[in-house]
Amino acid sequence: MFANDRTGLVFQELASFRETKQKLTPYFQAVQRLETQLSVYQAIKAGMMFRVIPPKPVLASDVHAGNAAIPTAMPGKEKNRWVSLSEIEGPLKDQFSIVAKSFIHALPGVEKSATDANVPSLRQAVTEFQNLARAENPELYPDGKDISIEVHYEEMHPFRIAWLLYVTAAILMAFAWYSDKAIYVRSGWAFAILAFLMHTYGFALRVYLTGRPPVSNMYESVIWVAWGTMLFAFFFEAKQRARFILMAGAIVATFCNIVADKVPHILDSSLQPLEPVLRSNLWLTVHVLTITISYSAFFLAWAIGNMGLAYAVHGETMTNPRVESMAVAIYRCMQVGVVLLAAGIILGGVWADYSWGRFWGWDPKETWALIALLEYIAILHARLTGWVRNLGMLVWSVIAFNLVIMAWYGVNYVLGAGLHSYGFGAGGVEYVSAFVLADLAYVGFAYASSRAKRAQADA
Repeated sequence: MFANDRTGLVFQELASFRETKQKLTPYFQAVQRLETQLSVYQAIKAGMMFRVIPPKPVLASDVHAGNAAIPTAMPGKEKNRWVSLSEIEGPLKDQFSIVAKSFIHALPGVEKSATDANVPSLRQAVTEFQNLARAENPELYPDGKDISIEVHYEEMHPFRIAWLLYVTAAILMAFAWYSDKAIYVRSGWAFAILAFLMHTYGFALRVYLTGRPPVSNMYESVIWVAWGTMLFAFFFEAKQRARFILMAGAIVATFCNIVADKVPHILDSSLQPLEPVLRSNLWLTVHVLTITISYSAFFLAWAIGNMGLAYAVHGETMTNPRVESMAVAIYRCMQVGVVLLAAGIILGGVWADYSWGRFWGWDPKETWALIALLEYIAILHARLTGWVRNLGMLVWSVIAFNLVIMAWYGVNYVLGAGLHSYGFGAGGVEYVSAFVLADLAYVGFAYASSRAKRAQADA
């Protein structure tokens, strides 16, 4: 790939786009991501990517006649700049070579020779390397606690365990909804709570490791929205005891966690430092957490709406008590979502004034969030005035959520324009488009079926 002339030409085209500050198409967004990945690969290959040795304290000697050297630590960024693998020398370099040999020796399927008898175990080699590295500057070298916690997080996969528990809870609540047996209700609640606790534990680990709220990229926001959806599902299920609400929440949580777990090439789950504009835990918490958890309420309404439309497909009347309870649940979810989205937009304007010097600038992210808010306000108004009834609530809960998808995913991954560039990404457009079109086709079919059934009854 590096020797391919076409690769260099494509990267030159990308550079010209950057110089002229033109909007990147999805193709060039993917090219930009490839360029970043190749740069990382080259840095790893050259030994510049990983900085594993803390710098020695820099000493300045003030030598006076008859006085001993007085050590003074030099301030500045260089004091904390770690040394990369390509820069290490002496015993550290020799020990890292032993680590590399031990790693290769530990790989499965590697044939062992007689000379390998003197190669230490990988754990022993790494421990000796750590001891040498720590001796360079004990104050800067970590104690290993954070490393062990991160290893635990990566090996445990808490969000994967969570979605397995969520899907079990959804199945049990489906049985409870149709059979009305208490054992299914209790079991569904138990699995949902276990899943939610595991979900929360995974969040707690990420918060501890990163030192910030876990909503700085699309992966984290997907996981957070799933968590918020379950939070609202617990609340509304406890109030209405309708069973389908907890089932809907578990379905959304399962879906979001599976997507986050299975598409790492689109949703990057790695722990990364924050972009400079996001380095304010106060604003990151009050704005981003607020506006994204509003998506949770709308997502729950979307799930309930899709479930309710199944009654329309089967020809049930929209005055069915279950359909009525679904319409009420959707209305409550939208109310909560509107309050949170409005608060998030206002808080975002305050943050924008603090970071960019203006409260509102019709940035694509701001604009689409406002469009989504106005749409949901219109639905609530129409329901209040009687213009939209049960079927309308089911239909509009699904249709309106597409505006949330646009504000949440579309601006970052399709438009790729605006001041919220730190959230941009590439990939998945075809899958999201197919999902949206299939869902809209289902809504159209359900609506047509309900209207046909009503016309037949009136005839």
